[in-house]
Amino acid sequence: MYHPNTLLTSRQCLFQQTEGCKKIKVNKGCLRKCSKHTSIINLKDNPYIVDKQAGSHNSLYSELNVLNLEILGDHRDLITDVLIDLRDIQTETKVSASKSEVIGAFKALLDEENIEDSKIATLIAPTNNAQYRKGV
Repeated sequence: MYHPNTLLTSRQCLFQQTEGCKKIKVNKGCLRKCSKHTSIINLKDNPYIVDKQAGSHNSLYSELNVLNLEILGDHRDLITDVLIDLRDIQTETKVSASKSEVIGAFKALLDEENIEDSKIATLIAPTNNAQYRKGV
């Protein structure tokens, strides 16, 4: 329902070509210890985020997180659980509340019938939901 838009996860180091890394190849310590973040722009001027957190593989993210509130209106009777990913991945999406306040806002949304009155869209902005609207 809310998450960074992961485009790619790779065991290869994405920082050797983008930001530069002193190591010639990935070794055992890279996965456990390395924590880096950078942004890149493709030839069409679309920005992407490259993020590596300690203990995780390299990931490529879209510039905006996905916030899909429309799915509750479309399929509320089919949904039993929702996922909100509150990892600290620096994208263009800004969260203007604490994590506990965001969780409380999502809980309140799930108890409501009308999603249009939700304050979540004001707490988390800007976001993208084009894939859901278009149909994946």
